[in-house]
Amino acid sequence: MTEPTTPASPAAVTPDAADDPKNRRSVLMRDPAMNVQFTASVVATFVMGGTVVALFLLARDFVVEDPWTLASMVLVMSFAPAAGVQAILHMHRFAGPAFRLRKHLEAVLAGDLEQPDVVLRKKDYLKDLAATVNAIAALVRRRRDDARTAREAIDAALAALEGDAADADAATAKLGEARATLDRLAA
Repeated sequence: MTEPTTPASPAAVTPDAADDPKNRRSVLMRDPAMNVQFTASVVATFVMGGTVVALFLLARDFVVEDPWTLASMVLVMSFAPAAGVQAILHMHRFAGPAFRLRKHLEAVLAGDLEQPDVVLRKKDYLKDLAATVNAIAALVRRRRDDARTAREAIDAALAALEGDAADADAATAKLGEARATLDRLAA
């Protein structure tokens, strides 16, 4: 019946300068590794796409006779689909975890607290958010269990009060403990 002191993720506990309201706009990247990978993927996609379009427009206007120019055009055109695939993979690293987190939260909201923790793939993004969601779900489960324990204590105390007068003091003590538990849960 004790409150948890630390959530599953240290990132959820440790405040940094970015969490301070006066610094929110001055922090360029909250997750530099993810930002760099995603930005590189988007830039590569645009560069390759633009290059393919430019080469298509150039090739349309003249016949390429130089083998090196033709080889470089083919090489650049072969990188464009790779950049597109890379961009799609990065989007899936966001979309998959976001979908799992949403489904998990919807189930918890519907009262299904026995959901297993959200587990993300090795290269997925939003792992800190998943750890925080898992910690919140665990806290809700513990509070539900504490409320059930308090209700059982109240029921036992009421049953004792219905008995003889000798059990009344013990029942009053149990009711006081249950009341303290419920007060802590309501706080």
